[in-house]
Amino acid sequence: MITPIYIIYPFSDKISGQQFASEQIISHFKTDRRFDFKPVKIKALERSGKNLLSAFTKYIFYTLSVWFSFLRILFSPSGLICFNTGLTLNALVRTGLPYLSLIYLRKGHKSVISLHGACFLAWRKQDVKYKLLFHILKRTTLITVLGEKTQEFLLKNGISEEKIYIVPNSCGFKPLTEKLIKAKHLLSANGINVTFLSNLIKSKGYIEYLDALIRLSENSALKINIKAVLCGELMQSNYSKQNIPDLEAIVKNKIKTINNSAEISIKWVKGLYGEDKEKLFKESHIFVFPSRIEAQPVVLMEAMAAGCAVISTKAGEIPFMFSDGNAILLDNMLSENISGNILKLAEDNELRTTMAVNALNKYQAEFSTEVYYENWNHIFGILAI
Repeated sequence: MITPIYIIYPFSDKISGQQFASEQIISHFKTDRRFDFKPVKIKALERSGKNLLSAFTKYIFYTLSVWFSFLRILFSPSGLICFNTGLTLNALVRTGLPYLSLIYLRKGHKSVISLHGACFLAWRKQDVKYKLLFHILKRTTLITVLGEKTQEFLLKNGISEEKIYIVPNSCGFKPLTEKLIKAKHLLSANGINVTFLSNLIKSKGYIEYLDALIRLSENSALKINIKAVLCGELMQSNYSKQNIPDLEAIVKNKIKTINNSAEISIKWVKGLYGEDKEKLFKESHIFVFPSRIEAQPVVLMEAMAAGCAVISTKAGEIPFMFSDGNAILLDNMLSENISGNILKLAEDNELRTTMAVNALNKYQAEFSTEVYYENWNHIFGILAI
């Protein structure tokens, strides 16, 4: 018997964590004859433009399209629902309410909700979005979370333990072998490649990364050639009042300062995807990601699979991704801390290599595509009973 699975997720040109995870599931199970995946793509709300009438019209249109998508499931054969919900109040209203209606009206549907992101960990119990999210969670069959921190939060807030399953992210990279990682780090005679890759949002720490490189460029005793990359597109943040042109001018000025150094150079690549992104990671020796707010960043898994030594923070589930000795996790994002640790890793080939190999082993054991497939195979097996 083939079980239909309606997998519901937001999609847009800028891939979110929910979209990436959903498309990974579909890809992994495309040859599995037990399940028939039926994607239900919810178009993400466009936020560009200042015309209020146009924005309101689009909001109504998008909301109606969401309800129509859920109605199609309501009148389709009974199956499983896999719901990757957004975690803003707007997303919960637009997709959470029709999801609840579907659960109430179709008793035969078993469901699993996947929680990506970490913003809800700071919500207060009196917040409308908190109440709506937990009303939804208590009425779903199973819940997947990315790590122990989120699991602990749900348990403390009244979700029963038997409903919660930890299903970590994975990435689409083919991991380097230990032999190739050692060769990359120990034969780095042409310099050390340092990379930052993310959307350029204030909370991701890209300014601190650039300031750390400026500090290194001003170090007259520096004898190591460092080739740095800033990879990502500038995006407006709720935490920044500066517009994109002003931010771009700031970035270009910092890059100009860095490139005045004889030992350090940096180039800005406004986004890489697919094979180009994988190539950048596999050529990099050190990956720097000093983010303030995170759940379980896929870019860190990409760095682990590609054999990079990682410098990051203790935000979200990041501490659970690494064991002692396979990453440098900062207590704060001060540029002097970042620059000091970049220099430490750049000067010590053996330390850098050991960290990269240990991170690869951790990735293979807990975050590989094979582990990801087995985790979801277990979830769908439970729901299909």
